[in-house]
Amino acid sequence: MTQDASDPEVLDPEEFIQDAVRLAAEEQLPIEMGRIVWRADGRLERRGDGESLSFKCVYRGVRFEGRLDLTETGKMAITADLGPLPYTAEAGSTRHQMIRLARGATTKRGLHFLISQDQVLRIAAEGTTPRPRTPVSCIATLCSLLLCLRPWLELTGDLLDEAHRAETLRGAATRSRQLAFANA
Repeated sequence: MTQDASDPEVLDPEEFIQDAVRLAAEEQLPIEMGRIVWRADGRLERRGDGESLSFKCVYRGVRFEGRLDLTETGKMAITADLGPLPYTAEAGSTRHQMIRLARGATTKRGLHFLISQDQVLRIAAEGTTPRPRTPVSCIATLCSLLLCLRPWLELTGDLLDEAHRAETLRGAATRSRQLAFANA
């Protein structure tokens, strides 16, 4: 990649290295997650206290959104939409099992199942990152939260897959009857 010296948006690599070395020298080691940010113009700067860091990840095919508070609490929270709750007419037993599952999960510390107003099943978990909040400790906290959610993701995935298979079979049976009627 070539660099155009006349472009004010392009940061000289030497300036970037100087910024990085200066900020690293001013920070207490180890440098905690989110303390230094890379601005859109290519410069590095120190993040203010009390801000939070947002992130996204995918685990077992489910897209999670997360937030890490960069305050003293160090709380990490992740959430994901698991999909729409089946209608009673589509899969009544699955719907009731999902509701029971959501109620049972609320007794687990740091784990939440929510059913939104538009009947979407949402899962959430939260935990605390240990100090110092290095990238490794933050990823370890995220992994522990995701591993705690794994059995719940498998249960809900199985139930939603079962409801989807039943709906597909009903649809195929209806189309088959329609074809038989049309051919009669």
